[in-house]
Amino acid sequence: MRSPRTLTALLLGFALAAASCGGGAEETTTTTSTTVATTTTTTLPPEAAFVVASEGDDNPAVRALQFLLVCNGYEQTVVDGRDETLVPDGQYGAITSTVVDRVQRDLGLTRDGSFVNAELYERLAATCDNTRSVYLSESRMSVTAGGYASATLPDSWTFWAQEGQRVTLTPAAPPLRMGLYDPDGAELMPVADTEGYTIDLTSSGTYTVKVNSDEPLTYDVTVGLPPHYSVLLLQSTGLDLVDFGDSPTYVLDVVGAILGDPSDDTGWVDEGNGCVKYRRVVWGNDELWLDFTDAGEDALEEPTFRPAGTEHFAAWTMRLPPSGDPTLPPLATPSGLVVGASAAEVEDVYGDRVEIDETFVSIVDGILTGELNDPDGTLLWLRSGNTVCVPVEDDDGSNPA
Repeated sequence: MRSPRTLTALLLGFALAAASCGGGAEETTTTTSTTVATTTTTTLPPEAAFVVASEGDDNPAVRALQFLLVCNGYEQTVVDGRDETLVPDGQYGAITSTVVDRVQRDLGLTRDGSFVNAELYERLAATCDNTRSVYLSESRMSVTAGGYASATLPDSWTFWAQEGQRVTLTPAAPPLRMGLYDPDGAELMPVADTEGYTIDLTSSGTYTVKVNSDEPLTYDVTVGLPPHYSVLLLQSTGLDLVDFGDSPTYVLDVVGAILGDPSDDTGWVDEGNGCVKYRRVVWGNDELWLDFTDAGEDALEEPTFRPAGTEHFAAWTMRLPPSGDPTLPPLATPSGLVVGASAAEVEDVYGDRVEIDETFVSIVDGILTGELNDPDGTLLWLRSGNTVCVPVEDDDGSNPA
């Protein structure tokens, strides 16, 4: 469960709905529908071969596809002899590939579960009447929505907002042909090529985004409030806005919307010697580390929140900058602990829930861990999440992971 936000003035509820089912996150269906009837293929125009999503993708177009698959009754499948449930998480992995292969078989199409073209996507959309929705509350101030659009399948989705809120729409690859309509249907921005825009909303209600395209395309649009409305809390379940187990793409989108671009990104690496696939993204002056992995267990054989093979957010570490001044806004635990606190302040904040052994700090049986520069000194770093197999140590030899 996500922790309550300290900001209480903002609450943004999104209901992303589309006849063609545009992209979103945490998708839910509101009606039921039946499995697509078996048909045979006919001569197709060249654009039908446009690839909407491929195995290995992690983006809103995949979420839109997965929603359509579930909408058409393809939620349960078997992978490597195990019963699996398809979840619209935006990751095109083994489950999605198996389901796509099954749909292609049922529709009489060439079977290749490794990708979905425009023909298959549009046929799934034509038989889905469900509404896909995403909820963006005060603890989720930004979301990347999107999907697929073409001349025969324009896309649209809606969101609910309060009077006085500001909504920013930013295409991932501008320009994008899109428009924004108020609750009465009046144009706030007509459908036209745009680099994106920010609008202050003058009334509460349901707003509509429309996307048109002469040619088949996939798209992303980030919708949300300005970063200064958002904060991050250092929690045992994640970073308030993002949970351990969330996809790397989603986590980086949300944290980046608040803190700006990262200062370093290792990319996915695997050093061998028992190390799993691993990635570290850093913000500020080496101040915030986000660790990602695809392991079901880490180097210490502890679970890493998701099944093996699923890339996900595994741990965060907040550090005092090794040199220079801090560049990030202060980040704290819900109880108010920050790096740079004294040993006495750590004990004052957490009382009998904290144990200090020499310089090692353990809070609530290791749910949070940290290190002091000496037993009565300053908290150098604070960390939560699963230990992941880190391929290299820092230059100064200190590595809290």
